[in-house]
Amino acid sequence: MKKIRTIFKKFFAAALIAGVGMTAWAESKTLSLNAGRTDIFPDGYTQGSNDRSSTATADVPFTGDYILTGSCTDDWPLRIHNNTNEKATFHITLDGATIIGAEWCSAFVVTGNADIDLYLTVKGNSKISGDNHGPVELQSAITLYINVTETKGSNLTLESRKGIHKKYEAVATGGKIILNALPLGEPKESNEFTAVQKFVGNDIRALSLEETSFVYNKLYKQWIDETRNRYKDVLKTSELKINGYTMPLAYFYDNSVCAEDGRALFISLHGGGGAPKEINDQQWENQKILYKVHKGDVYLCPRAIMDTWDLHFNKETEPFYRAIIQMAVAYLQVNPNKVYLLGYSAGGDGVWRLAPRHADYWAAASMMAGHPGDVSLLNLRNTPFMIWCGANDSSYNRNVECENRIKEMSNLHKADPNGYVFSDNIIKGKGHWMDGVDSSAIEWMYKYTRNPYPKYVVWNQEEVLTPIFYWLKVTENEMERNKRVIARYDGQTIDIDRCDYKHLSILLNDAMMNLDEPVTVRYCGKEIFRGKVLRTEGHLKQSFAERIEPSCVSYAEIELSKN
Repeated sequence: MKKIRTIFKKFFAAALIAGVGMTAWAESKTLSLNAGRTDIFPDGYTQGSNDRSSTATADVPFTGDYILTGSCTDDWPLRIHNNTNEKATFHITLDGATIIGAEWCSAFVVTGNADIDLYLTVKGNSKISGDNHGPVELQSAITLYINVTETKGSNLTLESRKGIHKKYEAVATGGKIILNALPLGEPKESNEFTAVQKFVGNDIRALSLEETSFVYNKLYKQWIDETRNRYKDVLKTSELKINGYTMPLAYFYDNSVCAEDGRALFISLHGGGGAPKEINDQQWENQKILYKVHKGDVYLCPRAIMDTWDLHFNKETEPFYRAIIQMAVAYLQVNPNKVYLLGYSAGGDGVWRLAPRHADYWAAASMMAGHPGDVSLLNLRNTPFMIWCGANDSSYNRNVECENRIKEMSNLHKADPNGYVFSDNIIKGKGHWMDGVDSSAIEWMYKYTRNPYPKYVVWNQEEVLTPIFYWLKVTENEMERNKRVIARYDGQTIDIDRCDYKHLSILLNDAMMNLDEPVTVRYCGKEIFRGKVLRTEGHLKQSFAERIEPSCVSYAEIELSKN
């Protein structure tokens, strides 16, 4: 477990903050402001006190979230104190609350010895009103980060009744307020799409990045435990059983060696096809020794679950590849960004289909002596791809078909020089068997690692339909072959250049962009969303359940819908 966790932290460091030592925060407490002045501390709260000093302490222990209702008019009716020497985070919901500062006073005062993150959620009509001071004041020489979320139908009134003060004002020398106060989920009109943040149930509680790390680590451990339990017998029996089918597995690796960033996994597909079981068994045995990978890395050959022409790419085989990767990550310390696909003959047929269909799984892929059929190559924009074929391999017109697909890849790369990396290898004088020259594909693939969040994605739905591709998601009832999405992001802006669906979700995390800053979404150049996107625990749980493995997990979701 320690080795696996180290691997994930290394390649997912941009999205995680380790070692935060936090406690759970699911509990919330509702406080009525009718009880008088309310003082909130990192370790609890006090109500009704007349102590105006900066050394006040909590009377009631509590470390969760606060929901404030009712109203209070007082000198400083609501105060937040960070009386520790470390940065503190507060989550407060104003649910129809009215906070009014008495004469010569502000309404909401913040003090502390160290910086504060304040997540303020507004429900209903709430009001913070200062007299001749600003409504919200920072009175200490610290930095206050305020993240205000106004939910749909809510309204927050901030006023300084007599003064001309700012709504959020630092009055102490050296104090600084950083404000992100954008309405959440208010769609902008477009002749095509609107966009809002999509939540899981009623979970709209915003997580800081530190809190997200805490939740991620908890869910990651659960994922590892559940995955190991699900496949606990596979390593003993070398058989994977799903939906009544059995896939024998042969895998080889040196357990004494493991790269610092985890093992590579090479999934190698055997030849054969629509032939007697004995022939496909013999081809499987041959595939086991056909290629060699680096010491410590995993070379895995699955035996096809059927003896049909579509050995490796029929619909029934789909869940097995997902299971293989999950098992390898959980048990064999495989880095999911170093998973490679290759196959010979009928195995090459499988690579032609599986590489584009699940391009978001692979770091690179290599096709040897297979037939492409009618597959589209558009999805390979971010997946380096090799094509190997003997110049004399004329059965089923393989050599001509491979030449045509090389031209197709060349044209795609010329039109998009930053994508569609490929290597063409038509071997002169060779037929269906290339005498092992294709073994150099292993070293070529080693040059590449997968980026789970590429900045430019082309997604063309293939014959076996998939609802998620990289950081894009569609509803299953809309899926149809050859429907397409083209999307990209740069900095905090996401552009959807084409979408053939009525609903499209954008899955976000901090490895892609800073979710503490506003996010903009444009459809065909027209802005349809701009605002804060909240990280939530509910979305993290959903993402862990949906995605193939933890490095793909997202923290938030924006949904586009056609009018």
